[in-house]
Amino acid sequence: MAQLITFSRNLNIDWLNAVADCRLAGMTREDAASLLNDLVSQRIASKDNIRKSRTLLLSIWYDNDSWFLEQAENACRGLAHAQWLPVHWALMLAKYPIFHDVCDVAGKLLEYKECITLAQIKQRVFEKWGARNTMLHTLPKVVQTLRDIQALEPGKEKGTYSAHHWIVDDVKVVTLLTTALLVCKDRPHMTWSAISQDPAIFPFEITGVGQADVAVCERLIIEKSGNEKVLRYKK
Repeated sequence: MAQLITFSRNLNIDWLNAVADCRLAGMTREDAASLLNDLVSQRIASKDNIRKSRTLLLSIWYDNDSWFLEQAENACRGLAHAQWLPVHWALMLAKYPIFHDVCDVAGKLLEYKECITLAQIKQRVFEKWGARNTMLHTLPKVVQTLRDIQALEPGKEKGTYSAHHWIVDDVKVVTLLTTALLVCKDRPHMTWSAISQDPAIFPFEITGVGQADVAVCERLIIEKSGNEKVLRYKK
């Protein structure tokens, strides 16, 4: 069965921070929706596109997995807005397979290319998802989101993108990224090296946090796989 594609609008960091602020302030979903309507309408005129953007934002910070939302709130409370990007990222990974797959492709391309293009991302994503009409619309929205949240920046040549790197050194945030990766991957466990260097979190450089730090989380356990220690996600 074909996977559902629902990432229909590009989002920016201001909107993501705003909906997170609503959640942290204890606002109801309805009150948050009203605030987001006003905020998004400052940049978008179409009522339908305002609705789609609002729905997408609420799906990330209100309609997501309850455990992930609780961890995201806890992580954000101790950080400035400028440090919230990896928290939003983890929630989008957990919620939307297409977000993971686009990030994974972009990250793999950036491992051996300084700059990449939308066409290169499109080719590889289409190999998994197929060239459906919805994907033709969705893919540019996800890539534009990566630009608007400052994960990608314009490359040296027109139409190219390079990675914008962010340091992540907060244990709660790294734990959230780790659990999100393990949930959305097609594998039961991963080594810490594979997690910390996973292409789907390409903008982030994890420093000062190790496997033992994140293994304290009740949803993670360390196991032996051959001669290696691996992390497994448990529900």
